[in-house]
Amino acid sequence: MKTILALTIVLLAGVERVGAADAISFQSQIAPILLDNCVACHGAKKAEGGYRIDTFEYLLQAGDSGAVPVTAAKLEDSELWRRVVTSDHSERMPADSEPLTTAQIELLKQWIASGASFDGQRPADPLYLVIPPLTFPDPPEKYAQPLPLTGLVFSADGSQIMTGGYHEVLCWNTPDGKLLRRIKNIGERTFAMALHPGGTQLAVACGTPGKSGEVRIVDLPTGTVQHVCARSPDVVLAVAYRPDGLQLATAGADSLIRLIDTANYQEIRTIA
Repeated sequence: MKTILALTIVLLAGVERVGAADAISFQSQIAPILLDNCVACHGAKKAEGGYRIDTFEYLLQAGDSGAVPVTAAKLEDSELWRRVVTSDHSERMPADSEPLTTAQIELLKQWIASGASFDGQRPADPLYLVIPPLTFPDPPEKYAQPLPLTGLVFSADGSQIMTGGYHEVLCWNTPDGKLLRRIKNIGERTFAMALHPGGTQLAVACGTPGKSGEVRIVDLPTGTVQHVCARSPDVVLAVAYRPDGLQLATAGADSLIRLIDTANYQEIRTIA
């Protein structure tokens, strides 16, 4: 009897782990779909039909039609779901674009059917903040042609110059121009860089135009990304440390200047 009971507990625990593993994450799986396909027409600057989708809170609020966008565990009562799968091209979303892929539709279906839960920190946060910082793909082993340089900085002693690449920062030997190393896990394009007054950290302003932007803080001795800050809905174009290194200032294509506390890399002020 004890053996059967123990086996039953193990099996139930396994079922619970499988269920947890199969749960659909809003922040990791659903928010990226909405950000890539829906926010352009249903965001703060443009809200077609009076409906916004740029935060989880807005996602649940009806637009001008009054139809409930998402009803937890009820696909048939969710207007968002109907608009995604309808065969009527005049109603299908996203409008004037390719429909969602089969995989994306299935994720949306499972998320609504399982209760449309939110696993982020703040439902009022814009989607680009809800989505966890990405781990970017490796850069190409070799470039077919020279890259335009939109961001560069010298090391503290001038012996190296660091330039932006595709999802990487390249470190060159100043005297002879030889490539010394490649720092990975950087945004698609690098627009500016700044060296911490201490000389051991590099702030990389990067992003994907029209989609996302951020500053990645690189530990130069190890070449690893330690922090991601100043996240925004468009690229970060400029970055600078205060002379004492206690704050970091960034400026982006979203027309905002952000001041960052370098003790914890949290935003302390925004200047419009």
